[in-house]
Amino acid sequence: MCSDLAQEHIANPRNPGPLSGATHKGVSGIPGEGPYMILWLLVQGGAIVRAAFQTYGCAAAVAAGSITTVLLTGPYGFKTGPSSRPYG
Repeated sequence: MCSDLAQEHIANPRNPGPLSGATHKGVSGIPGEGPYMILWLLVQGGAIVRAAFQTYGCAAAVAAGSITTVLLTGPYGFKTGPSSRPYG
């Protein structure tokens, strides 16, 4: 059973990817071996201004990706540090 919040994100995922113009990309998992997720970020001026995800997994993975992108870019969005390196 999932929380009401998770059920809402499963039914209506926020920020599906890919994200055009992304400056950073992260990958979790191995394709074909369980849940697999790609997370794209657009970082400008030391702040994450946009985020998107794509997952190949269960409904809980969809909720996790969707909620993560909202938390990264919401009013409490994350700032990047000196170790942040662009991909590409």
